[in-house]
Amino acid sequence: MAATHFPSPTNKNLTHNGVLFVTNNYSAILDKSKAPSEFHLIQDFLASSSIGFALTEPKAISAKAVMQIWSTATYTPGTSNAQPGLTFSYRNDLYEVTPTTVQRALHLGSPTSFTSFFSEAVLREFFTKIGYNGDMTRMGRLVRTKLRQEWNFFFDSIGKCFMNKSSNFDALTQATQNIGYSLIYGSDVNIASMLIDSIGSRITENRETVYFGSFLHLIFTYLCPNVAFQDDCLLPVFQNTPRSFQEYMLKGKQMFQDDVVYPEQVRQLLRQRLPTVYGLDPRTLIQRPVVATPSGSNPSTKPKHVSKHSKPTSDGSQQQSVVKHTRLAKSVRL
Repeated sequence: MAATHFPSPTNKNLTHNGVLFVTNNYSAILDKSKAPSEFHLIQDFLASSSIGFALTEPKAISAKAVMQIWSTATYTPGTSNAQPGLTFSYRNDLYEVTPTTVQRALHLGSPTSFTSFFSEAVLREFFTKIGYNGDMTRMGRLVRTKLRQEWNFFFDSIGKCFMNKSSNFDALTQATQNIGYSLIYGSDVNIASMLIDSIGSRITENRETVYFGSFLHLIFTYLCPNVAFQDDCLLPVFQNTPRSFQEYMLKGKQMFQDDVVYPEQVRQLLRQRLPTVYGLDPRTLIQRPVVATPSGSNPSTKPKHVSKHSKPTSDGSQQQSVVKHTRLAKSVRL
């Protein structure tokens, strides 16, 4: 992003050229200088995880880039034999957005296989272990305010970033529970396909209300890396205020007296990822003042570019000519 000024984050809806950008796809606060020490371990864990980049990038959103996708994209739902996808146009070319595209644009790693959602029994055992203080008869009715402040923050960060909603963030959806569990226990939930389905359903529903603005910005810049953005078309990302940490703590102190419980897997992963911070004493997780940063992009990974001017085949089907490993060749401005 060539812009020099980033607008301050907001937690209010935005309107740009008559289009509503709703509070959704929040950026998480993983800067430890902005949070009390009680949250530093969870901040480090999320920042060093496979979703660390997606939780913190971009720093601002190009409204023109987002609307280029939102206003032109077509959505193809997934089936038992095919993955979901989006196709959008830019300057007379078509760009295909597949789950692999999303994985690379959001730096979600390159898993070779995915796990199904975990059973309610497995999730119930996990939430019991971390001290959920509420009824778990029906796992679909869990709320994060029944969690200790650290886990409240953990699931709030995940839910507000990845869920297909703009309100009722207290609810611990099935997807939020599964993403959180998978980060700790080393399984890969297919977040990329989930996001394409969520974006596609919202585009189909209403093109005047934008969801997932940050992720759409990252997808566009991955596929069109030479496009420069001007400051006057940048919108702020959505983010909680630092004051939210005080709200977590207030609710936590009212409900919990015992110390926070971290599964051993959390300790093991932190020692592996941040040995200079958490490798000294595995029992107490003594910390040193080192902040993890999300890994950078892999410049060798290229997107798929589909020519818009493909010719129909003799059998009437549309044969798209795929020019692999090409992006926009020259620098342009939005």
